[in-house]
Amino acid sequence: MHELLKNALSQLLSTANRETGARLTEKRLSLHLFNALNTGNADLAGACLIAARMPTFGQLSPLYYYAPSVADLTRQYTAAIRRFDRPLAVALDLGTAVTTAKALTPDTDNGNGYVGSQMVPRTNYVDDIVTQLLRQQHAAKNRRGRFDSWVRFHNFYTAYTVAMLMFCTGYRSIRDPLPRLSHINLSRGVIVVADKTNDHQSHARFIPLPPVMIDQFHRYLKHRHAVLSRLRLYLNHDWDTPFLLLDVYGNPQPVTPARLEHHLQWPHSPPLNINRHYLHTQFKERGCSAEEVDAFMGHWDMGQEPWAKHSTFCPRAYRHSITSQVEDMMLEQGWTVIEGTAL
Repeated sequence: MHELLKNALSQLLSTANRETGARLTEKRLSLHLFNALNTGNADLAGACLIAARMPTFGQLSPLYYYAPSVADLTRQYTAAIRRFDRPLAVALDLGTAVTTAKALTPDTDNGNGYVGSQMVPRTNYVDDIVTQLLRQQHAAKNRRGRFDSWVRFHNFYTAYTVAMLMFCTGYRSIRDPLPRLSHINLSRGVIVVADKTNDHQSHARFIPLPPVMIDQFHRYLKHRHAVLSRLRLYLNHDWDTPFLLLDVYGNPQPVTPARLEHHLQWPHSPPLNINRHYLHTQFKERGCSAEEVDAFMGHWDMGQEPWAKHSTFCPRAYRHSITSQVEDMMLEQGWTVIEGTAL
């Protein structure tokens, strides 16, 4: 089919060039389509997938986290083609539009309903891992009493809270997520994420928090205070980072990707950053603009910082759009607030 279409296009362009004197090529048409797709507040990642082109500045981070449906790309393509109607009508001195682009219904029965990142989890998989985490919490809480059971519950409780934070903020899988309590403001419901940035913090970003995450973090801090009070005899100094895990002897340990993966025990052991793939794709499927998603994910280049002094990015619109979508997703996935242990 690909070769048939390519040969047909080649013949069409040859005929058009011969009859009109134009110098159309497949490459020029592809570039024109790419520019039409990337007009205004369009999604550059979607344009790259449709036109099979990369932007002139090189790699594009959103492409690695995005798996749009073929139906959504078809709608973007159809909208771009329709923009050619009037210019073509004027050029050909016609009174009416000349294109007949219609929104098609792609055949997704062959399993190719999505393109792009292969690491975007299905919604039912995310629902299943939340259910599994809640089941682990319930089982560990019912067995507490002995010291080892108490340590087990704490580690599961920490892993659950960190996983919730990752799925509502897009936090990367790094050592010591949320390194300082000063990075989060629970009264304002906002967190500063600086998980991949430079000395100037040019890629630090502000993320609004949903109410369920705020409530869960309040309860985790209360639990953390009780844990540190009980273990103070084992510590030479206070534990600085908000999150901590415990070894079998009760010694505190930092949260690392390997330790977190061990306690989460996700089915099929996917990379921990599937939360970023999932959120990026879900936001765009739910109607968030590419600009808002890039601000949430931390995907911008030098001079495009949404929080820069002269930026025209609207933080109020961003917060309203992102918060409403995250709240809906957290509710649909089944995240709930869990109390810590009574020590």
